[in-house]
Amino acid sequence: MKKQRHKHSHVVAGLAAIAIGGFALFEAWDYPMGSVTRMGPGYFPCLLGALLMVLGALVVLLEGKLVDGPDIASPSWRGMIWVPLAVCAFALLVEPTGLVPAIIAAVVLCSFADDELSMRETAILSISTAAVCSIIFIYVLGLPLDAIWVG
Repeated sequence: MKKQRHKHSHVVAGLAAIAIGGFALFEAWDYPMGSVTRMGPGYFPCLLGALLMVLGALVVLLEGKLVDGPDIASPSWRGMIWVPLAVCAFALLVEPTGLVPAIIAAVVLCSFADDELSMRETAILSISTAAVCSIIFIYVLGLPLDAIWVG
């Protein structure tokens, strides 16, 4: 027999998906839609928002009856604190310092959410992520970003 906590977590996840999809739909509603062959800036966000709302409603309606999964443990408070801080740090650092230092700072801050990640692993992950993102966003996509601010 399933525990009530498990069913409840599915309902909360479904309601969160409905809320996020509704927000995306609300925000993109005033953008021009265009057509299927010539999509406007509002087409894709509205489509994804509506799809997310439908999937969230299905999850709420089914209440996890089709999936018998493990009981969900309490949330990781470390992740809920460090990941948003990392996103804020990236946003604040990307223009004044450049893409590479901003990504390194974000990855290092995110690593505090995982108590099993070593300093060596964090260094390798942050440097390799910064290198790959620099190649993709600056050189391949040609975004107007500096890799490192040189003053």
